[in-house]
Amino acid sequence: KGENITRNLEHIEGIKKKLPKEFPKDLEIRGEIFMKKNIFAELNKSRKLKGLPLFSTPRNAAAGSARQLNPDITKSRKLSFYGYTLIGDESFFGDSLNNIRQLLLKYNFLLNKPSQLCNSLEEMLDFYNKVNNSRSSLNYDIDGIVYKIDSIKEQKVLGETSRWPRWALAHKFPAENAITTIKNVTFQVGRTGSITPVATLKSVVIGGVKINRATLHNKDEINRLNLLIGDTVSIQRAGDVIPKITSVIKKADNPKEIKFPLFCPSCNSKLKKNEGEVAVRCVNHNKCKEQIINGLSHFVSRNAFDISGLGERQIRIFWEKNLIRNFCDIFTLEDRNKQNRLNIEDIEGFGQKSILNLYRSINLSKSISFERFIYSLGIRHVGQGIALILSRKFKNIEKFINYFYNCKYSEDIDGIGYIIFLSIKKYLEDNSNLLKLNNLLKLVNINYDNLKRKKLSNKKIVITGTFKNYTRKIIEKKLIAMGASISSNISFRTDFLLCGDNPGSKLDKAKILEVKILFIKEVEDFIKSD
Repeated sequence: KGENITRNLEHIEGIKKKLPKEFPKDLEIRGEIFMKKNIFAELNKSRKLKGLPLFSTPRNAAAGSARQLNPDITKSRKLSFYGYTLIGDESFFGDSLNNIRQLLLKYNFLLNKPSQLCNSLEEMLDFYNKVNNSRSSLNYDIDGIVYKIDSIKEQKVLGETSRWPRWALAHKFPAENAITTIKNVTFQVGRTGSITPVATLKSVVIGGVKINRATLHNKDEINRLNLLIGDTVSIQRAGDVIPKITSVIKKADNPKEIKFPLFCPSCNSKLKKNEGEVAVRCVNHNKCKEQIINGLSHFVSRNAFDISGLGERQIRIFWEKNLIRNFCDIFTLEDRNKQNRLNIEDIEGFGQKSILNLYRSINLSKSISFERFIYSLGIRHVGQGIALILSRKFKNIEKFINYFYNCKYSEDIDGIGYIIFLSIKKYLEDNSNLLKLNNLLKLVNINYDNLKRKKLSNKKIVITGTFKNYTRKIIEKKLIAMGASISSNISFRTDFLLCGDNPGSKLDKAKILEVKILFIKEVEDFIKSD
């Protein structure tokens, strides 16, 4: 899935066309494509002379350049690449990150510098300060450094969560600041009805990027900062990405109060604030234009139905033309157009080829995995992780609906707390949502293949020790594909402990709790058998 940019990669500095013959056959290198600062400045200078629009950041320029259909354009942009993770035969590459770096340098690979092996917290912080002070002299943008455990063996012992490794930690640099003025404040309506104030600013440049808007988060944040329209404020790019107002530098001579709306800016329904929540919300979920459009945009997004060519901009166009108002309208678009009930060709920017590509993308998306389908609905508090848990708990969408529609809360779904349960139940008890869902099920095909592999469905597995023939990551991927949930801690709910060489204290705890233990030969037979 995605775009094939292999030919473009041939023209990127740091990506070798041929690996040394000594290298193992199976090898994975992960890294990042970037544009050096001097190349970015030259590129924008050239575009300015040609009257072309300028790129806002090296990051945007690099992303757009790597995805060009014409590899010659990618070549002309002079991109670079640094690898940061290498997965391969440990007997060849060594047992530590430092050893791997030395080996790669020996074979003339390009690695990011500076890098340092530290032996204490003091050394780590000294290195952080050293890099921070010399940050501007680097020929590429960074927003911090990453501390990593050097030992590969210890990395495996520490393991990882579903979102990050436990053996690495990012230490961000202080964000760059600038001074500007608040010109106005507008209010945006989110997918779940939350109202977010956004400040319109007098344009200012931070880190080479022009900033003219900043989020104010919520009403409490406005009160905390005591903000008024016209105030001179200090702003920073949090993580060098999201603009944020940090303080008021000077009060305005003729200030204007920021009045938080009592009614929704989109549908004019009365706003509500739930007890214990900071956000003010519009609860008119099924009739609020902005909520519906944002919900449709979420529905077609990459981690949901993944319909390329149908993003928020296109959704808004189709909404205004009254062509798409709900999920089902997306899948009936082609039939309605063929029946002359609408004419997409009349819409500016939609030629015959782009329309056919859109239809193709919509038709391909009609078959979807169960967890992606659940996620696509945009139920509040149900992200990708929760959607995966739910898809493994229920055999099909009907059982999912019936459970939350009819049941009272219980703790029999591990990971689904009361707030999430209540949010799903409330969504499914809404008749308009239920009708929309039933109509949608007639148009799409939910793939339950992952549930047919019953061997480890809903089994909780913990892994300890090392395995000669398989990396920890390969074993985890295999088990997840078989329906298992991987945990880092032994408890009475654990179904299996997979035990390799040099196991830790988990083995002793498993014996105490009488958890079933599988040793190396049994583990290998186990994962080969499926």
